[in-house]
Amino acid sequence: MSSRIGILAAVLVLGPWSVLAAQSAQQNAPQSAPRPNAGDRSRSTTARVANTRLNLGMAAVEAAQRGDLATVKSLLTQGADVTVARGDGMTALHWAADRDDVAMANALLRAGAKTDAKTNVGGYTPLHVASKAGAASVVKTLLDQGADARTMTGTGASALHLAASSGSADAVDALLKHKADPNVRETAWGQTPLMFAATQNRADVIRVLVKAGANPSVQSHSVNLSEELARQQAAAKKRNEVLLAALPEKLRDSITQAAAKAAAAANARNTFAPTPGAPTPGAQASAAPMTQATPATPAAAGAVVPDTARGGGGAGALFVARGGSPTPPTSTLTSTQIQEAIRAGREVFDAPVVPKTPEQVELLEGNVAGYEGTVGGMGGMTALHHASRQGNIAAAMALVDGGAGIDTPTSTDSTTPLVMAAINGQFDLALELVKRGAN
Repeated sequence: MSSRIGILAAVLVLGPWSVLAAQSAQQNAPQSAPRPNAGDRSRSTTARVANTRLNLGMAAVEAAQRGDLATVKSLLTQGADVTVARGDGMTALHWAADRDDVAMANALLRAGAKTDAKTNVGGYTPLHVASKAGAASVVKTLLDQGADARTMTGTGASALHLAASSGSADAVDALLKHKADPNVRETAWGQTPLMFAATQNRADVIRVLVKAGANPSVQSHSVNLSEELARQQAAAKKRNEVLLAALPEKLRDSITQAAAKAAAAANARNTFAPTPGAPTPGAQASAAPMTQATPATPAAAGAVVPDTARGGGGAGALFVARGGSPTPPTSTLTSTQIQEAIRAGREVFDAPVVPKTPEQVELLEGNVAGYEGTVGGMGGMTALHHASRQGNIAAAMALVDGGAGIDTPTSTDSTTPLVMAAINGQFDLALELVKRGAN
């Protein structure tokens, strides 16, 4: 009896403590994560599917590059994203175009490949790639699927330029039938598809283009090199002035003084002194006055040749134009200050009229003084000039047959196709031009 009373007493005494211990253990137990709801599960599934399609798409690009049509088709059935591009912007359709694989191109187009996708370098669409490769069958397929025959690359050329250069008359014909302009100019020099064909000796393409209305009398853009140099000089002067003004006053004054001394030293080095023992202007009444010879180098013309051009100096050498400002160091300037100087120079370069100055700038690239004045200009050439320069007889004859002016001069220096052929050593073509009546 006494033992039962003892057990009961123990239960009564220890019971509350055991309950508290159980509650504490429950509170300290790790909490399980909440169960995801239906929306979270749906988003997770969508992300996994998108990632899978992306990976399959990248695999399709690689397979297309290899020309592996079977693998491409297998990846498409698994849901590969055909709009995926590599880092350079090349899609599977670009590679199909490059390989002239019309079966692969059709498979990709059916799966939703984009005909207007552009590469990151050059801005080439699949049509541009196919045209450059002379892939006529893919060109036709892409055009039938809505590709724009007039779209330009990022560098300013059309698909017709590229097809003409490739030599594929069928690709050229397909583009022309889809409203490509036979006289379209690329943006750099204003060259037409006819000029591209002439340069590459594509006689068949020339005949197709002429039949479609290409004008063999069109001339490329001309550049007045003296004007161009004047713009470069004015822009450099303005840019240097803005950079110099941004420097601390003490450094700016030091650079200006050093530039003045360097210019004076350059003039002194290039001033002819009288020969020892020779009569001076006052010694004999008949003696001719001493004159300064015409400078033969940029330094003699008043510019300071960088020390790097003379084998010394290094990065700290000043770069000065006579009457202008030195090129200051930029290590202490911010990117914003440098960009502002570049913008200021660009505004001067792009101005409608640039004032002419006698300044001569010795370019670090080794520009030859007087070259611009001697040559005068560049460009202003017809397609026949391009063919003549390269010695492309077949192209030249196709152009003459198509109505090209055999004696048409360039707009810059009045060079005829015959002279162009002769000065470039293309004597066989020169003889053919003479036979055709070239003067």
